[in-house]
Amino acid sequence: MGLGDLSLKSNSAKEGIQKTYPMAGDNVQIHRCTQEDGIVWFKITKDNRTIAILSKPYEGYNRLSTRILEQEAKGYVLQVDTMVDNVVSWKLFNDETKLTEDYLEILCQVRMKKILQNEI
Repeated sequence: MGLGDLSLKSNSAKEGIQKTYPMAGDNVQIHRCTQEDGIVWFKITKDNRTIAILSKPYEGYNRLSTRILEQEAKGYVLQVDTMVDNVVSWKLFNDETKLTEDYLEILCQVRMKKILQNEI
């Protein structure tokens, strides 16, 4: 997982990070979500608070969410429980306010398991 796989500047993730203080090695969960229009997306939570949102899958883009869906189509299942690998800090300069905003982004492991016919 890299920064390109995340929906950067998510307010809900920023709020969740401020409340849960995730660190490398912390246990977190990755959830598969479906919008009313059928679009699938993924979020990462700690203590039931969103701390990261994966970029939505788009055909032709090599996003992590796209690769997860491709593997699910091959019979793999996303493992919900995972672990934080890194917490990345980055800065964004706001042209209007002339201030720099600090953002933290969570990078975690993503695990999938192949479901065998006898496990169904």
